[in-house]
Amino acid sequence: MKTLKNIIATICMVLACTQVWAQLNPLQAQYFVNPYLANPAMAGKDGDFLLNLSYRSQWNNVPGAPETQALTAEYGKGRVGFGLNVNHDRAGLQRFTSILGRYAYRMPLAKDGETLLHMGFSGGMYAERVSSEDIQGEAGDPQVVAYNERFVNFEANVGLALTTRRLTTELALPNLRGLLWSREKDIINAPIFYSSLSYKIPFTGAALEPKLVYREIKGTNNVLDAGAQFTFVEGQVMLNGFYHSNQSLSFGLVVDVQRKYLIGFCHTMHTGELSDYTVGDFELSLRGRF
Repeated sequence: MKTLKNIIATICMVLACTQVWAQLNPLQAQYFVNPYLANPAMAGKDGDFLLNLSYRSQWNNVPGAPETQALTAEYGKGRVGFGLNVNHDRAGLQRFTSILGRYAYRMPLAKDGETLLHMGFSGGMYAERVSSEDIQGEAGDPQVVAYNERFVNFEANVGLALTTRRLTTELALPNLRGLLWSREKDIINAPIFYSSLSYKIPFTGAALEPKLVYREIKGTNNVLDAGAQFTFVEGQVMLNGFYHSNQSLSFGLVVDVQRKYLIGFCHTMHTGELSDYTVGDFELSLRGRF
């Protein structure tokens, strides 16, 4: 019993570290492929039905390495957008699952119809549990059972965006629970602010879009992401790269066949002390436009 309790304590410490790393390095797809992941105001902005799937494997040479899966569906019609976001994270014995529904509204600010103010809100539930079937010991231990029988928690976030033909700027509060509930005030390493600024520079048959992202994370150093995406072959091939101030570099290749079926690959390399323990993160993104 004492051994199992020690294992559970270790799980909690590993989980804390995993959550820190997950927040410091969100899915790369949120920057260009699927901005809806970061900001509910971007739901349905393209006016089509989009189905996105992202998968990331972290620290792939470490047993029990963290994995992240995200499924989003969004649809836009007129000034209104709707969306659904399902996330599942696993690290060792720990599992985290969230389901969020989202609503967005777009308001024209100019007669050209291309200058839009986007407003969005999302709300839903999330749950954490220990995978008792993977425990090498007493899976029915009362501490494990009590942990898995906790109530699910409410989660919500809001966002704004201003878009023109070339400029996109975003602001989002991704953790309203942590900001509004007093019992959440002592929780650290949670994202509390997201902002981005990008500008598309067109060329003949191509475009370059530099982007700056600033993310505030409670209890740790804030993160600045600086990068760009180069699009060519009539918008069907994209190359992107980002430098993250938490000492990591990301590079990605995206192919959008006939702007209908998209597949993207990304690799993140760690340049700090973590590089001694991992070969980096690998991320795969898929999207269908209907």
